[in-house]
Amino acid sequence: MVLFLNRVVLSFILFSNIPDLLTDDPTDFKSYRAAVITDLGDDGTGNGTKLVQFQLSPRIRTENDLIHDTVVTLNQNFSQCRITGHDFLDIGTGNFTQTNYPTLYAGGDFFTAAPENEVYETNGGRIFYVSTDQDGNFRAGELFSVQQATGVVTISAEFFDLDGLSELSLGGVRLGGSGAVVREFSTDPTFAEDSNQVIPTQRAIATFLADRLSVGGSDLELNAFQAGQIYVGGPENQIDNIQNKIINVAVPVYVPGADALGNPAGLSGSYVGQMLLLRNFDESMK
Repeated sequence: MVLFLNRVVLSFILFSNIPDLLTDDPTDFKSYRAAVITDLGDDGTGNGTKLVQFQLSPRIRTENDLIHDTVVTLNQNFSQCRITGHDFLDIGTGNFTQTNYPTLYAGGDFFTAAPENEVYETNGGRIFYVSTDQDGNFRAGELFSVQQATGVVTISAEFFDLDGLSELSLGGVRLGGSGAVVREFSTDPTFAEDSNQVIPTQRAIATFLADRLSVGGSDLELNAFQAGQIYVGGPENQIDNIQNKIINVAVPVYVPGADALGNPAGLSGSYVGQMLLLRNFDESMK
């Protein structure tokens, strides 16, 4: 998205056709933060205005249907509050008298907290806070949280920068809509785990294939292989068709050599029977 501005400095942007669904006032518009601002220089109109490109957080969705010349409001002077290391205990359970802490808890009673009410921002106001709740869950605003009971870490920032990070250790990661959770990259060339949660490295894959295939020029040596419907090799040293169909040999076949008793190599079975039936007897065939 591109705006024409006299100044590059801006903080919050409100669009006239995107209401804030978290408030009851229909005149309240959703606030977007300018996460990245890029000055593209003079816009060429001769009015002393500049062309500015910026990245918004959260992102604008397709259903918002922004059109050209949509009216926007830029808020540069806004109220903000900073809270450092605050404990939000049992927010949403009532006041001191209603919760009667710790007497009711000692008797086995409990309340359902409402952590979404810990901080309430309106009209572009911002509250920057780091907090914990009654369960020890840690939150850094709305962008980062850690649930100590389950070990779940949530990162919801639209602009996530890891510049300068040389190593990151994760217990598992799920990408996209796949149900598979990748928990490690493996250097094991034997693929011993046979797991859908492990991704092998390039060297592990190359070593795995090299241990099972002997490659020299255009030759490939292996115990058995399947090409299309034809199966060659295996423990019985056979040429077979996996669908029990006819194997067509389109070129002349020469079978040289002799067996251990000195008998010339040849073909037997129905193939030789048909030759004896349809042709004159050949002295070399015994």
